[in-house]
Amino acid sequence: MRGQLMVTNEIGLHARPCAKIVRVVKRYPDVSVTFAYNQQTADGGSIIDMMILAAGRHALLDTYLEGPKADCKAVWSDLQRLFKSEFREDV
Repeated sequence: MRGQLMVTNEIGLHARPCAKIVRVVKRYPDVSVTFAYNQQTADGGSIIDMMILAAGRHALLDTYLEGPKADCKAVWSDLQRLFKSEFREDV
């Protein structure tokens, strides 16, 4: 499964948003999530990898999910909600 997510928060992917992404991904241990941006790839389960992407506001992240279909759909839904919320604390 693949898709694109846009970074919509003001200052892009820094430590807190990256930690939230990792928390979502870690909820689904049977799914592998990889993000690609600006010719770099990152393991969605690694905060360091995510921060190295240095994706700013309006960056489009290519997102690749591998694993059981139902779990991939659930991760995708959770990630979409997180990105659309601009990484708010209540999501």
